[in-house]
Formats: sequence, structure tokens, C-alpha cells
Amino acid sequence: MSVDEALPVSGDVLMRGDSGERMGISIMGVEDPAVLTFTRQPLDKELEPAAGYRLVAVRVLVQNEGPVPFLPTVEKHTWLIDSKGRKYARNTVMTKAQDTRPLTRLQPPDPGSSGRYAAARMIVFQIRNGVRPVRFRLSLHPGMARKTQDWLVR
Repeated sequence: MSVDEALPVSGDVLMRGDSGERMGISIMGVEDPAVLTFTRQPLDKELEPAAGYRLVAVRVLVQNEGPVPFLPTVEKHTWLIDSKGRKYARNTVMTKAQDTRPLTRLQPPDPGSSGRYAAARMIVFQIRNGVRPVRFRLSLHPGMARKTQDWLVR
């Protein structure tokens, strides 16, 4: 599926990494505006949206569908895209502040089992008030259409 073929927010996709990884990616939900509880106390000023901005959070589920273990760090190359085509990169500080547990490798599925090892990731964006996000983009390698997927968020 190419970038021009955006999936509905409920759509699942299989993305392939460079080392044999096969990642099942699905969007669990989009919160707009997001009301987040950060694990760092006291709440740092950098964890509050700037004046005139709001937070949007995208919850992503990553499953190991292949033979190679991997870390589910899919948030590195993610963007929200508004109705005018402008891109908003994830907020790295706020996204990292949502990590509540140490990141662990997702092991390959057990032979003969239908179960999959999975991890939920929360990706946080700070966008201007009044802007309407219409797509969420995730890329394993920016600029490579076969390694990039869009989901419709509205």
C-alpha cells in the first residue's frame, strides 16, 4: 500500500524492517485533545503544551509477525498531517514521558500458537489550536513509500 492509500484509523498493516522484521501495526486510538498524565513529577514546564497549542496522542499497537525479535520503537519517524498538508513531528520529550515501562524486545511468535508478542506505544504531538489533523504517518525509512504508511484520523 502506498502513502497515497491511507488506511482508516482501524486498519492494520504489515511493515517489513531491513533485518527481516515483520511488524503488524495498528492504531488503537487518537485522542484530540489529549489529556495526558506524565510519569515525571513534578510536572516539568516542557511537558505542558505551549500557549496556543494542544496535545494530540496516537496509540499504536506493534506486534511481532515474523521470525526476528525487535524493539518496537516505531515512533521515531511519525507525523500528524493537517488538512492543508502541513506535517507536525512528534514531540520527543512528551512521547518519552509516556513510557511507563522499560522497552523490551518483541520475540517471534511461538510455533503453533496464534498469539503474538505486542507492545502499545503512545506518540504525542503538539499542534496549534484550530488545526485539524487528517492523517497519521509512520515510516520505518522516510522517503521510501514501501516503508511508510498513512492512516486517516478523521
